[in-house]
Amino acid sequence: MSRGPRFSVRESTLFLIQLEALYDVKNWDEIKQTFDLDVAKNPYAFPAIPGTELRAIGLSTVPQHTVYFWIDEDEDAIDLVGIL
Repeated sequence: MSRGPRFSVRESTLFLIQLEALYDVKNWDEIKQTFDLDVAKNPYAFPAIPGTELRAIGLSTVPQHTVYFWIDEDEDAIDLVGIL
């Protein structure tokens, strides 16, 4: 039996503002499934940005965007903090 995600996924206010400029809600809901199902299981698998607490994941979108997040181990959460 497969374990569910270890971490919850939260979206910061800044992330939501940036997101609104790039995607409509329906498109983001489809993309967010990747975070809810895959990234939340092992966020450590994604590259850390040296000198920061941030990690990044490139989206398979046209044009390509990158989501930046950090891991809140105290609350078992992934905080999505930016998308460019």
